[in-house]
Amino acid sequence: MANAQPTCDLVDFYNRWPSSRGSALSILDRSDLKADERDVLSWLMHLADRIGPEDLRGSD
Repeated sequence: MANAQPTCDLVDFYNRWPSSRGSALSILDRSDLKADERDVLSWLMHLADRIGPEDLRGSD
């Protein structure tokens, strides 16, 4: 991830996602991932990509 500070909550993760997505893609490209691990990570990325400000109301 681009930021050295640990992610502290869901809103923080959402705010960092645009700069962190590349790290997730790099992990997804690793040859040592099992097919099920690749599938889980891929779906988590799809989920993170679909989250928007409306989804986070009341989370801060």
